[in-house]
Amino acid sequence: MSLVPFVIFTYLPLPLVARSRSARFSAMNGQCWMIDRALYHRLEPHRAHRADVLEDVRIGRYLKAHGVIPHSLDLQDEVEVWMYRDLRGAWAGFRKNVYPFMGETVATFLLVHFTYVVAYVLAPLTSLWFILAWYGLKAVSDRIVRMPLTVTAAAPLTLVLGALLQLDSAVAHWTGRARWKGRLVSRQAVDGEKPLAP
Repeated sequence: MSLVPFVIFTYLPLPLVARSRSARFSAMNGQCWMIDRALYHRLEPHRAHRADVLEDVRIGRYLKAHGVIPHSLDLQDEVEVWMYRDLRGAWAGFRKNVYPFMGETVATFLLVHFTYVVAYVLAPLTSLWFILAWYGLKAVSDRIVRMPLTVTAAAPLTLVLGALLQLDSAVAHWTGRARWKGRLVSRQAVDGEKPLAP
């Protein structure tokens, strides 16, 4: 779970979200987001992305493309969400999301995956400074979201598992075997007989 804030803080330049016109610089959290009712009914973002496995990210980009700038707020004192109960559930949940999040094309996936592996798996093996920077980034993102220190201490394992999860997600989508709650969620399934939502 600690990879979620880590990826957001290291991959998405949050200060540029409000300043940039590009819809690519956008993100939303699917568990909790708010929008003006009239605006929601005018744009119907869930209708626009009703069969999308990564609807929160897509909706964030969709809204920004229509002039609505998403803003991220720290609501840790007001809202608490438990996405998954254990590693198995988290792995299954992220397997369906990671490949679409990384661009949903082979070329984009390979570029992002290569960058991740070099920066967060291989580089720390070459220099003490890289290890310190690596732990520093992870410690900052963990403290922001109030993860325990044991999570930060396990950063090497977490980041290696992140690389393996990316590959697992890509293979699941490439082979049309990505599933969630018993339903296929690959692009083939979305375009075929069993979309994610009616």
